[in-house]
Amino acid sequence: MTMNEVVRDMLAYKQPPPIDRPMLAKNLDSWGIAREVGDLLLYNPNALLFSTIFNYLIRYEKALEAPFKLALRLGHLDVRRLAKMRQKDLTKHIRGDQTVHSLHRFPTVIAGRLIAASKLLLRKYGGNAANIWPNGESATEVVSRLDEFKGIGQKLSRLMGRVLVAYLGVTLVNWQELDIAVDRHVARVFLRTGLVIRSPGTYPVSD
Repeated sequence: MTMNEVVRDMLAYKQPPPIDRPMLAKNLDSWGIAREVGDLLLYNPNALLFSTIFNYLIRYEKALEAPFKLALRLGHLDVRRLAKMRQKDLTKHIRGDQTVHSLHRFPTVIAGRLIAASKLLLRKYGGNAANIWPNGESATEVVSRLDEFKGIGQKLSRLMGRVLVAYLGVTLVNWQELDIAVDRHVARVFLRTGLVIRSPGTYPVSD
């Protein structure tokens, strides 16, 4: 495929039709995770939010499984109890010991982010992540709320917006209009194809 053909196809791309009736998935088996892990993510909004926070420099399957395994280690996923935990104590549970593997490469960082997320959930959303994305809310507003959580940036917040509609049965207004999540790879393709030009003074994207 030539560069001109790539540009032609990118310009001709059309968003998929909106989902008029979002439906809650029966399971998440296609995600490559155990049924019990998928059930927790489907029916526990806080676990879904935590899995997104875990999704930092590790395989996505491991991030999805992490809240389930953390709940086993703690005996709960109660945000009220998590919000009161000391970071070093939660770090120990995430890191594990000689009998269980660490849930993340950076347990201290994730512990801090989970505690901060729990406090934010309690302060603004009644301790329930589902209140971040109520039915009928604007997709851009939901993404903006997700961006407030440490560890959830532009890419993850927009990915989560689509997951909410496609798998969780959440009805979001204009969800199909979510912006492209930009990273260095997307920027490189757009620059090479001429779809955008580099602004003066911006940091160059390496080839």
